[in-house]
Amino acid sequence: MADPIQITQFYLADFRIPSITAYNRLESRARTVDFDRSLRAEVRDPLWMLTRQWQFGEYKGEDAATAVSTQIEGEHTVINTVRFPGNAVFPYDDKIPLEASVERETLGADLFLAVQM
Repeated sequence: MADPIQITQFYLADFRIPSITAYNRLESRARTVDFDRSLRAEVRDPLWMLTRQWQFGEYKGEDAATAVSTQIEGEHTVINTVRFPGNAVFPYDDKIPLEASVERETLGADLFLAVQM
């Protein structure tokens, strides 16, 4: 069986061979700085587009739409209490923002607070 030290030295010798590594990055470059024509989305052959729509049956109309009328009924209420999990109910004070009363944490001096700080 081979000596582990010799095996380690053999493998380390392969990694000590100097090499030159070069990387090339392919980047797309525009041939022009004026993109106005390509952004216009010009239609070169409108008759061809119309015939393709005809071939795919896009001109066959359906009377699937119906006139609809709706009525909306709403009711405005004012918040007067805030209910927390565990059926804890507190009166709502509109002088204090709702987030301040809902997201408030009670901090106690313990290990959890020390880790957070």
